[in-house]
Amino acid sequence: MSNYILDKGYVADGDIAANRIVIASTGGKVKQSDTLNAEGIKGVSVESAKDGETVTVSKIGIAELKAGGTVGDGDPVGSDATGRGIKADITEDTHLVKNVVGFAEASAVVDDIFSVLVIVGILSATGLVAKPYTAVGDIAVNKIVIATTADAVKQEDAANAPLIMGISLNAVADGETVIVMRNGPAKIKITENINMGEFIGGDSSADAVKISPVLGANIKYAAAIAQASGVTNDVIDVLVAIQVIPVT
Repeated sequence: MSNYILDKGYVADGDIAANRIVIASTGGKVKQSDTLNAEGIKGVSVESAKDGETVTVSKIGIAELKAGGTVGDGDPVGSDATGRGIKADITEDTHLVKNVVGFAEASAVVDDIFSVLVIVGILSATGLVAKPYTAVGDIAVNKIVIATTADAVKQEDAANAPLIMGISLNAVADGETVIVMRNGPAKIKITENINMGEFIGGDSSADAVKISPVLGANIKYAAAIAQASGVTNDVIDVLVAIQVIPVT
């Protein structure tokens, strides 16, 4: 049973079926999700719409969604390649993040219509914080990123840069959505020998260097804490823990 708390009308970019996950398109439009684990989820279509028509999208509340596979009551729900809802499996892969439309309110099998509590978000294996941002310039995977605006980041391009937002979990081109680990496990390339437990910051290539505060120096901007030791050019596990370290 549907219980729509917040609906919004969007212009359809292409035909959209009812009870499908819809994602952001160009010009403020939406389209039916066409990608497994799609990014930019806007909600669930309440009815069908033709290209150029207005489609009503459930953004908060309980919506009816068509199942793309077996879903259990309470499972996190993401998109298959046709906008149907599937279980968003969260594994222990450090870099696996899932884009979810919400959580199942009932169990379902393929092509059932089932209720889903719409809470658009991103889940990681640890349940810690990963957040999407718009990329300003190309961003490689496992790089320290810094803020350009409240909703956009770029790859760090200066040593000891302020406004660190986290470490990129995917590689994207300019204007695409990059997933940034803000508080949790990630990986990063190091450009000098680093010991487990040491604070790390960024160099001008957005790789990691050891933070070594020196009396009389400026403050240091830390992105993470090393969870393993490594030598130059290794990729090591880190715990993202953004901090400003004063030198006294």
